[in-house]
Amino acid sequence: MSELRLFGLLSSLFLGIFIVWQYRLKRLRRSDLLLGGFIVGTLGMVSLYPPVLNEVTLLFGAQTRPMALAIIAIIVLFALFIYIQKELVVVRHSVGDLVRALARAEYQQLYGVDSHSGIIAIIPAFNEERNLEQILPMLPAEVCGLPLQALVIVDGAKDCSATVARRYNVPTTSHAINRGQGDALRTGFDLALQSDAAIIVTMDADGQHRPEEIERLVTPILANEADYVMGSRFAGHYADQGGARHLGILGFSALISLLSHTQISDCTNGFRAIRASSLAQIELQESRFSAPELIMEAVNKGLRIKEVPVSVLVRHEGESKKPRGWRYPLGFAWTILKVWLR
Repeated sequence: MSELRLFGLLSSLFLGIFIVWQYRLKRLRRSDLLLGGFIVGTLGMVSLYPPVLNEVTLLFGAQTRPMALAIIAIIVLFALFIYIQKELVVVRHSVGDLVRALARAEYQQLYGVDSHSGIIAIIPAFNEERNLEQILPMLPAEVCGLPLQALVIVDGAKDCSATVARRYNVPTTSHAINRGQGDALRTGFDLALQSDAAIIVTMDADGQHRPEEIERLVTPILANEADYVMGSRFAGHYADQGGARHLGILGFSALISLLSHTQISDCTNGFRAIRASSLAQIELQESRFSAPELIMEAVNKGLRIKEVPVSVLVRHEGESKKPRGWRYPLGFAWTILKVWLR
């Protein structure tokens, strides 16, 4: 046996012992054990019985053994890549859970367990201090006879968004780092459900939504016509019509309508209302592209969905926080696929 083959065989043996040892110490999951076993088995087989490369050569049409060995290495590296990507997702979720838990703890320390049986309007904000100064004073104190309380979730902002919100006596909590609108909404949903709110409204902090139109969203829920009411710019007023974004919204809305068997015209609109008891049934996981997840989860849980006309204006100040270029449509499409495959 050549020195190279002996080295490969011993390496696979020691690696196998190490993987089993870590698994018995409960530091590895079963999926880790299977992947490690695949790598160890491949390395051991090639070292112990090199003619196996001939079979690989025939299987993939490779002309030489080195080429067959390269193919095996690529397969192993691809398996490792998939594994690392899976682990990164787990880490991201863990970080998100920690950030949201710290924000909830901050809120409870500042405000205690506040009971609010009316409507809570959740406003995620990322560097929107100037826009908050304009929209917070416009929020009505009461909608359809129910008291309305705003709740601002500052998502890792570097400006004075939290200071501005508290200046208007609006309960506010902050994420230590930017997590995305989805996680900001999940933090707000958790706090709103803890406060026993009857209806939860979400709206953007950039001034594109008109606070006086909250009544349109809430009315169908109070009339028991719907559990989840979505605002539609295409049924109402859209100040920024035309262009690629317009077409993208229509395309994604058509795709979600097809997959969910529910007619949706404006799937990206963040102006919505949902019955709190219905929201408690929905499982949310996405940190950024929350809109399609909310719609498809609502459909999966059998919620009655209705669209009402609303206005989407041009943002007051600043730039959009959505990813630029192809990152936004690709991320949105990927979210739709993930939620559909659950």
